Amino acid sequence: MRKGNLIAFLMVMLVLTSCSSNDDDNETKVVTGDYFPSTETSYWNYNVVVKNNNDNTSEDYVDFLSVDITSGTSFDLEVNNGSSAYGTMSGILANSSLTRTDSKLLIDGQIDMPIIGIDDITIDLNNVILYDLNADNNEVLNEITKEFTQTINNIPLTFSYTLTFNKLKDQSSKSVNSTTYTDVTSGNILLTMSVSTTIEVQGADKEFELLSDKDVLSIDSYFAENVGLIQSESVIDYEFDETTILLLEALDVEFDFETSRSVSNTQTITSYVIGD
Repeated sequence: MRKGNLIAFLMVMLVLTSCSSNDDDNETKVVTGDYFPSTETSYWNYNVVVKNNNDNTSEDYVDFLSVDITSGTSFDLEVNNGSSAYGTMSGILANSSLTRTDSKLLIDGQIDMPIIGIDDITIDLNNVILYDLNADNNEVLNEITKEFTQTINNIPLTFSYTLTFNKLKDQSSKSVNSTTYTDVTSGNILLTMSVSTTIEVQGADKEFELLSDKDVLSIDSYFAENVGLIQSESVIDYEFDETTILLLEALDVEFDFETSRSVSNTQTITSYVIGD
């Protein structure tokens, strides 16, 4: 082989080898792991702090979350032996069925409307992703949008909401109550809502906006590999338009539910047992 041809051949081989190496480097690595063990004897204890952000008062509670039923990778949880949950995330998990894959946690259940006095309205969750180990940071995992009108205490209220499930940043470790947990993934649940009503005024229907595109509920949850939920921080915050409320009350419209609320709910793990 001539010297010129040999050099050309070697250069081509070098380029091909470099491309092959780059292709290997650019391959997406699939992350797997069990971030919510579901053996029937598993349980978790949490300290829950509920804070009223209006007057800065707070109360402490305890949640006991346990696996109730399990079938393969699907399972149900129970909170406080069938009683009410104090932690926002405990309540959501206990009111749902969960399915774990190699890289995701899926939920089928419901989220209650975060307005005290409007207890019969829930948001259905169908195969929604709570966490995804292979999603990008801040990636939207699921989005639910809906508008409906429901009469509550003789007031026709129109709700328009968007519920999003978002991936938050993974952490190699996170300290909770002086214990360090490794390999932590996290996600956010965000409920944005507007509320209006239509009332007859002097023989004509008139629409009044009570709440305009407000983030009324936000929940950040953290899950550690081979442990489960280690921390959850939620905030409920909304205030109906005060001027509109006063105007409607002058028209003999009575509001028998909370038209404003600002509450923080922090749930942190204190102990746990993962069954065999």
